[in-house]
Amino acid sequence: MKETFRQFAAYMSKVAASPRVLLVVVAMLGLSGWYYNFSEKWEHTTTFILAIATFLMIFFLQNSQNFAEKVTHLKLDELIRAIEGARNEVVSAEKKQEHEIDALGEITIEEHKDAQLIQQCAAERV
Repeated sequence: MKETFRQFAAYMSKVAASPRVLLVVVAMLGLSGWYYNFSEKWEHTTTFILAIATFLMIFFLQNSQNFAEKVTHLKLDELIRAIEGARNEVVSAEKKQEHEIDALGEITIEEHKDAQLIQQCAAERV
């Protein structure tokens, strides 16, 4: 069930992002409004339908975004593990507390500065 919803959400996210769908929806609203003389009942019905569609799209988009984020983290974790000398504590950084992430960031900045100094010294010797 969960996988079926994920696939449906991904499909709906792609379809809803299409410019053609936007044009079709605007055309349908315009034509139906013209047919019903843009009455108050048409306005309320249209508002209700668009609100429901917006509400559903939030769930579809969020589900697709969460899946894409998981895949991205998995790929990055694999790259970190594959690089010799990489720090493995960074692999699960998304599960750490904010203060732990800040500390990792400071360590990374310091290591980067140290590496730049070493490179500058080596370049001056040559």
